[in-house]
Amino acid sequence: MKVDKSWPLIPISLLLLSTCGAAFTLLTNNGSVRHLMRTRTCLSATSDNENKPYLVTGATGRVGRLVVQKLLSEGRPVRALVRSRSKAQSIFGTSDELAYPSLKIIKADLGRYDEYQSVLDEAVEGCEAIISVNGCSRFSEWSDFLPWRLFCGPDVSSWAGRDHPYYINYLAQKKLIDLAKKHNVNRIVRLTGLALAYSEFNPFTILFNILLSLNSRYHTLCEAELAKSGIPYVILRPGGLATDARDMETTNLQVDPSGKLPLPGRVGRGDVADLAIEACHLPASNSYTLACRWCGDGVKPKPQGKKGDGYASAKECLQHVVDSSATALPPPKLKMYALPVGIVVYSAAAFLVKSVIGLVKFAMTVIHG
Repeated sequence: MKVDKSWPLIPISLLLLSTCGAAFTLLTNNGSVRHLMRTRTCLSATSDNENKPYLVTGATGRVGRLVVQKLLSEGRPVRALVRSRSKAQSIFGTSDELAYPSLKIIKADLGRYDEYQSVLDEAVEGCEAIISVNGCSRFSEWSDFLPWRLFCGPDVSSWAGRDHPYYINYLAQKKLIDLAKKHNVNRIVRLTGLALAYSEFNPFTILFNILLSLNSRYHTLCEAELAKSGIPYVILRPGGLATDARDMETTNLQVDPSGKLPLPGRVGRGDVADLAIEACHLPASNSYTLACRWCGDGVKPKPQGKKGDGYASAKECLQHVVDSSATALPPPKLKMYALPVGIVVYSAAAFLVKSVIGLVKFAMTVIHG
């Protein structure tokens, strides 16, 4: 009888298969395989679209210019939406020749978005993502606090100018969202603020809204539009923005998919720019609202949290969010921002009037002996 000499290989093969299966089970149970699979998905999400341009709004702002420069340094084409072409040219190159050949400067005033509809349409068409980091720094005027204006609701078109956050932080963003849907843009990244995570009666929120034309109201409306748009998005909510660089030895970057971190939430503009860019590389199905801040002993003027609460880079922070299986938050509800603002402003006005009347009476008493 002829003996098959290959039969000893059978138990050896079975042993190898069993060992590999046990190793795979162990890795799966402790999350290592899942982590590697998610990492690969996260990093390769936009590898096929590297030649598509990124539209950056507010490109000459202190965050926007960093976003543009970092994208260009990665070799990605950029469309920079600006109000002043000359300012953009002074930042990114001379008036005769731009320092970056892959940069296209587009002049448009988002506050007057309806006058630039064709320009905005062309700017969005063919884009991979929109990184919207423009803001509105309109300081409140005394007439904003007239009762029939303060409590009239979000629509201020009957009395406010086009520099109001109603136009810039809400209607213009809504227009960009509509254009993104029209042209199948893969993602929108929008910069709002950490104050949205807190009650309208929070002192920080009240002060912010008194000074800056109820800005939280219009950021909230923008976030709600994004949440119901169906477009993958990432909303970044920083607190106080810092120009100085982060001390890498003592301080990390922290993000939280709950959309809330302790105030004041100080964070560097450079790190916010990194987060905005890395957010474009996330898996297409993921949408997040991320609070962000520095954490560690090196935060000035006062430490925030612990260094171990965060990570060294924006990429690591976002990978942690993906690995945590966090999901998009429900659309935010519009809060009664006008009520606490009105209480504080009218109380201060009443106190001032009472003080003036008291001083007048005192002066009259002194004059008449």
